[in-house]
Amino acid sequence: MEEENKYRLMPPPLLELLWKEIFPVLYIDYDIGKDFMPQFRAALERITELMKRIR
Repeated sequence: MEEENKYRLMPPPLLELLWKEIFPVLYIDYDIGKDFMPQFRAALERITELMKRIR
């Protein structure tokens, strides 16, 4: 039971809302005319800041 609960840190509706915000930032919102890695790192920073505010 404890093993299963460690993955449920937030209610499913909140988790779904977060994924709706995170998915475009990490997978879609890129300018193909620019280098990928700097954009990806900036996206990770945005997501990290969001997750820190939630905790």
